[in-house]
Amino acid sequence: IVEHRPGTHNFLVTPLVIHGNQVARVDVNITTARDTNMIWSFGTQDQGESWYFALIDSYADVNHNIIIKGTITAQMPGYYAIDDIDIRELL
Repeated sequence: IVEHRPGTHNFLVTPLVIHGNQVARVDVNITTARDTNMIWSFGTQDQGESWYFALIDSYADVNHNIIIKGTITAQMPGYYAIDDIDIRELL
């Protein structure tokens, strides 16, 4: 969970990988006191062992948190990884 000031326009920059024989997904959500909105999603199947580069645009005009959530099924082996999250404010 990452907190941001109201009215800031940010980019999350991160490499990620999803690998295995199961359904897997990584979602990025913005939450406020009122609601939660998904702003980005990646996956739903094996993406191989290659790392992908994500550039995710985020903005909210009220206090908000950015939540990164990974989901995999428990029936099959696999993994997802997120590395070196960098948050940059657009000026």
